[in-house]
Amino acid sequence: MKILPIYNINNLATNKINDCNCRKPNYSRRETPLQRDIFISFGCENPTQKAQKLVSYIKSLSDFKISDKIDGNYNHIGATLTDTVLQAGLKYETVVKPKVLSILKHPEATTIKGLLKLTQGGNDKFKEIINWKNDKKPNLIIILAKFLNKQGVNTEEELKNWLKISDNQIRLRSIKGIGPKTVDYIQILVGIKTCAVDRHIYSFIEDAGISLEKNNDELKYKEAQSIIKKSAEILGIDNSIFDHSVWSYLANK
Repeated sequence: MKILPIYNINNLATNKINDCNCRKPNYSRRETPLQRDIFISFGCENPTQKAQKLVSYIKSLSDFKISDKIDGNYNHIGATLTDTVLQAGLKYETVVKPKVLSILKHPEATTIKGLLKLTQGGNDKFKEIINWKNDKKPNLIIILAKFLNKQGVNTEEELKNWLKISDNQIRLRSIKGIGPKTVDYIQILVGIKTCAVDRHIYSFIEDAGISLEKNNDELKYKEAQSIIKKSAEILGIDNSIFDHSVWSYLANK
């Protein structure tokens, strides 16, 4: 768990918004086709302008706080994969976190090889450890462990280095049930600074009066992620900390 100082949101944003070089594409200049496509797909405001709007919205929220801690950096593969798989669609504090704490009590699951040895008879032992009834999510945890084992990953540090290679992130998404949000989430857990966009993030951006791509889920995800990253840059904080701050704000509502 990383402990960071608590920030005052208004002080963070002061004098930073105006520093952004925010402009609309000028097609009389040499804009690349990619720049034009991004501008068109993201609407009449570019991501930086939308990030400025989001920061202004945050400043209007008297109860919004920047998180002083973020879960992860377990140095325990079993806990990392458990957190990664269980978090989707479930309440974190009351459902996911207790399961993560349960597997952390088993040092043999600190590595991939140890986790696979623990579950070599199937997922019944694992389900017993985390007190889980159905098979779907425990099965996915074991599938992930076997996949990473074939990739030569054993420790948390090896997983972190493996995830830093973009092609490996694509390989991870080849597993059924693993989408872009899960790939980004596991990166956060091992200490890579990024943000994982979920329904809370989408809702928060839209509450700020910011429109998002409607016809393409992949583009919508990338646009929201870009807005969050640029907002974090304006505020001068880590992407993952800002991501968690937004999530915590809405989760506690």
